[in-house]
Amino acid sequence: MGIKKSSLKSHFDEAKGVTYIPWDKLPSNLEPLAEGGVIDEESLPPKPTPPAGDLYLSVYEAVVP
Repeated sequence: MGIKKSSLKSHFDEAKGVTYIPWDKLPSNLEPLAEGGVIDEESLPPKPTPPAGDLYLSVYEAVVP
């Protein structure tokens, strides 16, 4: 899918050529957004401890092996 076809395309900074997605707007699965781009793992939210962070754990599992 990539960022251009997602509802998050409004976060794309054309001048810098990057997309800054607020942590609270991150989908649980980042793989479709990574198509044609790169996810900066260092910019992802800190990995929380379960059970409070189940959503972000699935984000990390999808992106960070």
